[in-house]
Amino acid sequence: MNTVFFSNPDNQYLISNKLRELNAMDTDGEISFSKERDYLVMGALQLFLKHAAIWDERVQFNIQLIGETFIRELKTPVNEENLNLLFTSCFRFFMENHIFHKDNLFQLTEAIKQFAICRQDEFDERSSSQITYTLKEMPLTMIREILSSDNAKEGANKQVMSSQADSLIKISRIWADFFPANTSNQPI
Repeated sequence: MNTVFFSNPDNQYLISNKLRELNAMDTDGEISFSKERDYLVMGALQLFLKHAAIWDERVQFNIQLIGETFIRELKTPVNEENLNLLFTSCFRFFMENHIFHKDNLFQLTEAIKQFAICRQDEFDERSSSQITYTLKEMPLTMIREILSSDNAKEGANKQVMSSQADSLIKISRIWADFFPANTSNQPI
């Protein structure tokens, strides 16, 4: 049974409030790391509201792991560190969906992923470590969770298992693209 999270009226209220808070922030028209990050966070929050049931269905792993943290981030007043952390939470939800679902239902996914990868060094240390976790450790943790589940142990729901095996292949290809093997015997 799925946890109702994004569809929860209390959580939708918090997401709406954070969107209003971000929209009210002063903008000077100059493109910067912060403005681009904030724009991506606003887009993510809008999608969480617009497609709440889909997110509830597709990102149960991170709902369980960081749902309460995400709610705290929504409640915390806007500042650079909190917005960085809010971005990384959104990134985790988007990457979970991206890993396990072949469709590209949310076109914002690629922009969020590229921003996290290309500008990781501009985040504070804590947020940067969350990005590293999302890219390197989270897929393994999700797979370990799947493989240790009762469904995997009993061999139930072969279609789901096949889909998850396809996701493992997809993850290995993503890793190969992002972290190519070092063939020159140079330190990485």
